[in-house]
Amino acid sequence: MARSGSSSHSVTHRSRSPGATRRSTGSSRRDITVPGLNAHAGLGFQQALSSETVLACKPAPEVYQLAIDTAGCPPERVLMVAAHAWGLRGAQATGMRTAYVQRPVGDPPASSDVFDWRFDGLGELITALTVR
Repeated sequence: MARSGSSSHSVTHRSRSPGATRRSTGSSRRDITVPGLNAHAGLGFQQALSSETVLACKPAPEVYQLAIDTAGCPPERVLMVAAHAWGLRGAQATGMRTAYVQRPVGDPPASSDVFDWRFDGLGELITALTVR
């Protein structure tokens, strides 16, 4: 159910809406997931980023700032998607919007975590991002 309210790779997407940016992260399965999202939802990811660029690992703020700087828009216009609550907390600390996607293996949110969205799976995320 969608509710509004440790990878070193991320993907930034500029949507057709001015200033809107979507961001997705993945693990070693990123090569499977990102093309799948592109093909299924037509999101058209344009660039892959690596934390190696800033010589840091999540949840270091430099990693998230790289995504924000690359997106070229305010952090509240960048969405961090992850199955690891610790990564979302790091993104949230830099002002990014957050979406938790439940996966079989991950770091579920604590009761004190307040993320912008929570999804039971990638299908719900795709639907939420593509609804016009």
